[in-house]
Amino acid sequence: MLSFEDFLTERNDAIDDLFFRLLKTVNTEDDQEKRICAAKEALKNLKASEEGFPIDNVLAKEAIRLAEDVLKEHKVLSGKPLEWDMSIIGDITETAEKILNDAGIQTCFPFFADDEVPCVNANECHAKAAGKCPFCTRDSKDCAGGECAMQQNPDQGKFDSYDLEYRGVRCLAVNWEQRLFIFEVDGERIPFRQLQYVEASADTDHIRLVIGQFLKVREQEKLRNANACQRLLQKYQKVFGEIIFPDESGEGQSDARRKVYANPAGWMYSYDGLRWRTAPMDIGKIAYENAMFRRIPEGIIVGVNEDVKKAPKDFLFSTNNGLSWTPLQEEGRPSSSVWVFHGRHDWVWFRRKN
Repeated sequence: MLSFEDFLTERNDAIDDLFFRLLKTVNTEDDQEKRICAAKEALKNLKASEEGFPIDNVLAKEAIRLAEDVLKEHKVLSGKPLEWDMSIIGDITETAEKILNDAGIQTCFPFFADDEVPCVNANECHAKAAGKCPFCTRDSKDCAGGECAMQQNPDQGKFDSYDLEYRGVRCLAVNWEQRLFIFEVDGERIPFRQLQYVEASADTDHIRLVIGQFLKVREQEKLRNANACQRLLQKYQKVFGEIIFPDESGEGQSDARRKVYANPAGWMYSYDGLRWRTAPMDIGKIAYENAMFRRIPEGIIVGVNEDVKKAPKDFLFSTNNGLSWTPLQEEGRPSSSVWVFHGRHDWVWFRRKN
C-alpha cells in the first residue's frame, strides 16, 4: 500500500522541482514566453485537479513577479547559475499556493499537521476538487461526493460502487480491472490492491476474501510495530532513570515535576516514551499530568528549527531518539531534505555533523 509519507515526498519533490525550474528560467531567460510557460507548468502542477479554473497568463505573470521578488530578496545575481536552495524554493511555493487559493483554485500541497496527522485526516485538506490525492477522506459536496480516493489515477479505469461491510471493514468501491479496492476502517479510506488470486463465484464473496487479505496485512503491520516498540523500549531501559514519570494518583505533585512546570526550558516530553517533543514554555498547552519529561541531550535539536532549514546539508537526523543517525541531505540529492519544510516533524531529532 502506498504510504502517505511516500505520497508526500513524491508530490512535494515534483512541486519543488518545477518551481526551482521557474526560478532558474526567470533568473536566466529574458524571453517572456519561456517564463510564462515555466510559470504555467509550476502552477498547473500545484492545482488539486485538472478541472476548475485554468492557469491563465495573468496568474502566470503574477508567479513570475513573485519569482523575481524572491530572487531579489535572496540577492541572487541575475544571469548566474542558480543552486538548489530550499530556503528560496520554500518562499516561492508557499506564496504561489496562496496566489492560486486567492483566485479560487484549490491546491494539493500535502503536509503533516500537528502530531504527525496527514493533512487529509486533519480537516485541512486543500484538495477539495481531488484528482491528485489518493488519501482524501473528506466527505463533502466539494469533494466529488467523497469519491476522490477512487479518482487518484484516471488511467486506473472505472470504479464500481459498493456498500459492503465485513469484519469491521467497509468496501466502498472496486476497480476490477486493476484489482484495486477502496476500504474504510474507522472513518479512514484506504486504497488496497489485491495481493493474490482468489476463487469466488460472486463479486461480494470476492470482496470478503480480499478483505481477509487486507486484515492479514494489517495484523502483520501491527505485530511488526509492536515488536519494534518493545525492542526500542528495552534499549531505552538504561535511561529510564533520567525520565520524570507522571505522579501517582492521590500522591500530589512531585518536586521534580514542579520544577519542570515552573521552567520547561531544556526539557522534552512524551506520552508513550517513544516520541519526544520539546516542552512548550506554556506547559498548559499539553496534557501535563499524563506526560513524561526528560532533559534534551546536549547538542540535540528536537523538532525542525530555522538552523536546520537554512543549512540542511550540515545536519544529521534521527527518528529513533538518537539510536541511529542519517544525513539530512544525501550527497548529490538536495531534494532529499525537502520534507523538513512541510509539516512540523516536532518529534524528529537533529544534530550538527561533527
